[in-house]
Amino acid sequence: MLQKSDITSLNEEELSALTNEVDIKKGMEKLFDLGIKIVNVTFGKEGQWLSDGKTIIKTKPPKVFAADTTGAGDATISGIIYGILEGKSLVDTARIAVSLSAMEIESPGVRVGTPVKYSELEEFMKNHQITQTIVNL
Repeated sequence: MLQKSDITSLNEEELSALTNEVDIKKGMEKLFDLGIKIVNVTFGKEGQWLSDGKTIIKTKPPKVFAADTTGAGDATISGIIYGILEGKSLVDTARIAVSLSAMEIESPGVRVGTPVKYSELEEFMKNHQITQTIVNL
């Protein structure tokens, strides 16, 4: 199934189990070798690594109070898909994804914290510190 996918997002444990790699970069490379174009690896409150195989955008999420982490992964991949469909840069896509995840976990329940309008997401990103590091491969 992965060979038919363009995008995937997994947590670090799933990546290791799937690729038999402890090294995150090597695990990501194996997914790119399958033909996947965009790979995201999440690390819980430590953030995510979003890559197109040429660059990794390491994004630390803003500090929020986690009321319920249910739906965080779904919010992340939703942000990635949105960013790609809207033609956003990899950096902006990573910011959107990590912000949607942070907004989701602030409220108990699924989809309760996610914004209805893009302007709500923009306001969240404007008011929260999101740290990013760009690594060229």
